[in-house]
Amino acid sequence: AGAKLHAAMSLRTHAVVRPKITAQRVSDERGIDLGCDLDDVLVLLDRGYSRHGLFASIEADGGYYLTRLKASTNPVVTRVHRGRVANAAVKNLSLTAALEEGALAMDREVDLEVDLSLGNDVLPARVVGIPQLQDGEMVMWWYLTNLPRTEYPPEIVRELYRLRWQVELLWKNLKGRFPESTPRIQHVF
Repeated sequence: AGAKLHAAMSLRTHAVVRPKITAQRVSDERGIDLGCDLDDVLVLLDRGYSRHGLFASIEADGGYYLTRLKASTNPVVTRVHRGRVANAAVKNLSLTAALEEGALAMDREVDLEVDLSLGNDVLPARVVGIPQLQDGEMVMWWYLTNLPRTEYPPEIVRELYRLRWQVELLWKNLKGRFPESTPRIQHVF
């Protein structure tokens, strides 16, 4: 029988907040407890928390979310705000279909208005694509957020997401404090 430690980390105070231990089989997205006071709080999530209901909950509580777009997430494009469109028929295409048809140029930043499926409803969101050099080739890194476009251009979105690295360093530090014989606790932020 294993256990998972779910917690949040304040990037302002570098403190672990709202820790919660669950059975190992509890999914990452179901184990997180963000509380309900999220006014003007930015929640940085890894892709393990890619659940549209969680994003809707954060937004409903007055907060903002930012995560890397999970490969299985396929939002519907409703508007292109930044980026070169090779085909005028991008609107109402899924992101995957728009990319497969070559409708969006992959050589520059992209900023899209999208709809995420939320059962019988949709959640308006924003997808930002930023070309990155990875293993010697250019690839597009996709971010999903509800941050206002006017205040947070794509370059700032990328820099904000990089703050998540502090969370990874915290976990590395915590894991290093326990001997190898200690049962592993999976981490989730």
